[in-house]
Amino acid sequence: MTFIFYLIIVHAISGVLNKIMFISESFAQIDGSAERMDEILRIPPLPEKSSTVRLNSYDIAFSDVSFSYESDSGVKALSHVSFRTGQSKVICSP
Repeated sequence: MTFIFYLIIVHAISGVLNKIMFISESFAQIDGSAERMDEILRIPPLPEKSSTVRLNSYDIAFSDVSFSYESDSGVKALSHVSFRTGQSKVICSP
């Protein structure tokens, strides 16, 4: 009888401890997310310019552009890309 009682109690306690573990993990994720949101909200807004600029054309030019998703990664999504396109042109990638 004691053994059966032990099996029932151990199963119930392990279930409760498992739930507590998952809840504490969720709190850690929530805390990290809240810190990141606070970090973003602390960034000062960009000042708005009062003057307007007149553009003669809407050409786009990129000169020696490199980009990676991770700042410490050696893998670059773009590496030394340069191009120029005129107004009303479509750029397609393969």
